[in-house]
Amino acid sequence: MSRNKIVLLIGILVFIMPFLGFPSSWKTIFYVIFGGILIIIAAIGHVRRRSPMVTERREVVTEVYVETNGSSEF
Repeated sequence: MSRNKIVLLIGILVFIMPFLGFPSSWKTIFYVIFGGILIIIAAIGHVRRRSPMVTERREVVTEVYVETNGSSEF
């Protein structure tokens, strides 16, 4: 399941939580759990975005041509 789907599901659960009839203490626990999951998802996304992309280093080889006019003057 992708991160976007998880965030959407948690948002829906938080939206309908007041109407489900859970005791207040249970709601608090659920809100803390949902908030923790969202924090973890956000932290993982931040770390992935900030990590440098791994790329191969390729040495670029170019040939150099020097044109001479035949004189030995500088």
